[in-house]
Amino acid sequence: LDQLEYNLPYLVICSSLKDAMCLKGMGYNLEVIAPDSENTMIKPHIIQHFKKKYKKVITLFDNDDAGKIAIKKYSSMYKLDGMIFPTAKDISDGMKENGFKYVHNILQPLLKRILNK
Repeated sequence: LDQLEYNLPYLVICSSLKDAMCLKGMGYNLEVIAPDSENTMIKPHIIQHFKKKYKKVITLFDNDDAGKIAIKKYSSMYKLDGMIFPTAKDISDGMKENGFKYVHNILQPLLKRILNK
């Protein structure tokens, strides 16, 4: 939280530091945070603060049962849209297995759709 600058329009809550680093390295117009785990819910007052500071806040969690459950929790508790990276367990695995261009070609349209929803 201390590293957020609140100078970009979007915030992505992702599942791990390695995924946050991948997203930041891709140069998208967003900021990223990663809680301790997908099972750690960010406190309501912090989410409300984020909603005031950003045009949109979304979740991007792992493509596994824990990630899908976390997306549903954030959606029901905070009305946040959520997504998974569809072709790997997570973004960092996708980068490792297939490279930047592959991940970018899949992720960019998904992000665009969910951020403009």
